[in-house]
Amino acid sequence: PPEIRAIVDKTAQFVARNGIEFEIKIKEKEINNPRFSFLSPLDPYHAYYRKKVTEFESGETTEPQQQKPQLPDAVK
Repeated sequence: PPEIRAIVDKTAQFVARNGIEFEIKIKEKEINNPRFSFLSPLDPYHAYYRKKVTEFESGETTEPQQQKPQLPDAVK
């Protein structure tokens, strides 16, 4: 989902830039926040998160993906 992808991409970018210690701090701080459940290896979005961290580290991706704005049906 786009709302999850946005937070995963942004977190992956920060972790790639600041290191695994940053990820550990997020896990500790947001342990009860379901929006960060992708940090758990058991979460279905964890593989995507790891892929994004690797892409940011290697320079394959430089910016988190932005969701394209959706026009209301009445405007289309």
